[in-house]
Amino acid sequence: MRNKQKGLTQLELLISLTIMGLLAILLANALNFSSKLLSKGRITSGWTEQLLAQDTLRRLVETIPLDLKGAPATEVFSGTPERFKFVSSSKHYRVSVFHDDQTSILVLKSRSNDGTSTETTLGSQITNVQMNYFGKRSDQPEPQWHPSWSDPKNFPDLVKLEWETLDGHPLPPLTFQPAKSERHNVMSLSSLLPPG
Repeated sequence: MRNKQKGLTQLELLISLTIMGLLAILLANALNFSSKLLSKGRITSGWTEQLLAQDTLRRLVETIPLDLKGAPATEVFSGTPERFKFVSSSKHYRVSVFHDDQTSILVLKSRSNDGTSTETTLGSQITNVQMNYFGKRSDQPEPQWHPSWSDPKNFPDLVKLEWETLDGHPLPPLTFQPAKSERHNVMSLSSLLPPG
């Protein structure tokens, strides 16, 4: 008489190999998914930092005071196609935004009255940065877009930053209104309701 418990049958071996193969496929897919998720997370974290920096710039520009006592009029706000600079709402910081061609980044640089400065990246791997200013200058009857702004008596109504990636894809423009907070705090005498 033969003992049937001495080894595995071919059917049992085939079933166990199939189960181990399925487990190996599931494990490989899980590792592939987690590596893709990790790489997407790194990309997203870089974009998140840039979006936070852009939001900081928007808040700084929109809270520029309309009346800066003691600051020269030319320093309150001025802009060219490559850069613009302004005095922040705290009156202790001079802020400038410019594109650094060597490193392909858009930089927000703030300098305090005591000489210390900080730089924040607003966008990286970008090119063809163009800044435009919409508004009515003192010598014009109607508002229009301008490549530069140097009117010491008026702020532009809008500032628009446009840029592209290094491979030529345009990115969404960043548009904001200088001194928006104070403009909306002023109540019009011709209206019964406050603006906003």
